[in-house]
Amino acid sequence: MLKWLERKVQNKAIAEARTDIERFVSSLKGLPNDAIGSLVAFAAVMKINLTQQGALPLGILESETYHRTGKAPKAAMHLRKLIAGFQKDGQQQIAAAMMVWLHSLRAIFIPEITYIGQEMWSELRRGFPYAEESLENLQIVMGITVPDGAQDVLGFVPPILAEQYSS
Repeated sequence: MLKWLERKVQNKAIAEARTDIERFVSSLKGLPNDAIGSLVAFAAVMKINLTQQGALPLGILESETYHRTGKAPKAAMHLRKLIAGFQKDGQQQIAAAMMVWLHSLRAIFIPEITYIGQEMWSELRRGFPYAEESLENLQIVMGITVPDGAQDVLGFVPPILAEQYSS
């Protein structure tokens, strides 16, 4: 009976993750390439900041071994709470940049949605040619401090999600 309840809770979490990432991918499809470049640039900044703050454990997006440690679900829950806070405060750009990493984490560690994560990164790749200029604009126009190494993160795609999505 307990296993049944666990599976029911797990299925609900998977369904919610699927709905969230599908909604995010749908919104990406409606954006022009340069706007996606801005999102990619902001996501690069957020990846570094989240890693430095410990909210995104170093290497978690590069390896599936975290699945066995329980750190991935904890990191995803923490990111989800942070995103909700930024959305509540009206800081949608920060929330969207963090969603890139939340959805990536979920897609890596929930096999049922890995293909949607690959589709998400296929959409995000459209912005790569515009990301470097957008990164400069974050600092100049918006006054956002761009941490060292942000340029190196611009072309980063989690390895398991780097496979080309085909519909």
